[in-house]
Amino acid sequence: MEDIHVLIKVPAILWLIWNLICFAVAAGDKIASKRGTRRVPEKFFLWAAFLSGGPGGLTGFYLCRHKTRHTFLLAATWALTVLSLGLAFFVYNHIANR
Repeated sequence: MEDIHVLIKVPAILWLIWNLICFAVAAGDKIASKRGTRRVPEKFFLWAAFLSGGPGGLTGFYLCRHKTRHTFLLAATWALTVLSLGLAFFVYNHIANR
C-alpha cells in the first residue's frame, strides 16, 4: 500500500513544481513585454500545457492579464490542459484501483 502513496505523491509534487515554473514563466513574459525585451515563444506555453503545465500557465495568463487576447493560444492551452488532466486522472484511477 505504501508503494501506491509514493506513486501518487512524487508525481503530484513534480506537477506542482512544474506548474509553479509555468506560472513564473508567464509572469516573467508579461514583465518582458512591458520592458520590450526578449519574449517567451507561444510554442513554449503550448508544450507546457501538453506536459501538464497548463494550470500554471493559465493562472499566469489571467492573473497577470497576459496573452488573454490571443484566442488561439488560450483555446489551445485550455484544450491541452483538459486533455492532460483527463489523462492524469485516468492514470491515477488505473494505479489506485490495482
